[in-house]
Amino acid sequence: MGHLGTLDPFAEGVLPLFLGKMTKLIPHLNLSDKTYRATAVFGKKSTTLDRDGVITNVKLPKNIDSQMVEKALLGFLGTQDQVPPAYSAVKFKGKPLYKYARQNKTVTVAAKKITVYRIFDIKCEMPVVTFSLHCSAGTYIRKIAEDLAEKLGTGAYLNELVRMGCGEFFTLGNAIKLDQIENMDKIRIQEELINPRDILSDYHVLQLAKSDIQERVQHGSGVDVSEDLIEFRHPSRIGGHTLALDQEDQLIAVGVLEFSQGSFLFKPTKVLI
Repeated sequence: MGHLGTLDPFAEGVLPLFLGKMTKLIPHLNLSDKTYRATAVFGKKSTTLDRDGVITNVKLPKNIDSQMVEKALLGFLGTQDQVPPAYSAVKFKGKPLYKYARQNKTVTVAAKKITVYRIFDIKCEMPVVTFSLHCSAGTYIRKIAEDLAEKLGTGAYLNELVRMGCGEFFTLGNAIKLDQIENMDKIRIQEELINPRDILSDYHVLQLAKSDIQERVQHGSGVDVSEDLIEFRHPSRIGGHTLALDQEDQLIAVGVLEFSQGSFLFKPTKVLI
């Protein structure tokens, strides 16, 4: 089993899971952007930047109002450098940063480029601020809350964090709660599995009509294919990513289409069976 992006221990929300050979599809999706709903408490600091850490009180200026908070928050829009929190899964010399932090060791890691596309639904009732944020993968919302508080001359930690969406496809609307999965039988769980064709909706679809051609694809060989077997799903008819299906409509490979000497050539890049 594989997944698209870890969640902090205190957080909840969308976590796309890939089973079996479908884990090979993860590189095609792990650059997806994320949407979060966060609640920060001001006037306090946490060693982990969230409610699971050791929390201490700090001065909270009385003049902070909703306009100041909104202006400071919107200042995070765009591309910027972000230093990962000490308590994070980012690795230094092969070991996650949180392991160094738990041993009271300080390490210096390089900042990473992140992009904040949108900040919306800001609600300020000091000392609590709630906001939604659409950002690139790898963005630490805990760090944004801390940096926001520093702009306002105080401290803050995240009390709640919900991942509302992962890319365009995975949202709370089509997610299943863990307790629901635990109470499902095997048949019901299988019914909830998502067809990769629905996720990779901009990939061409190639229907492999003959077993000998299918066998060559399974061995990683390129094959000549007839145009009438291809469902073109975006304007670029050649060079585009393509899903290859067997005679039972099961995904068996991902590859690229090439056009040469009047015919199409499918070259598998990942075989999934």
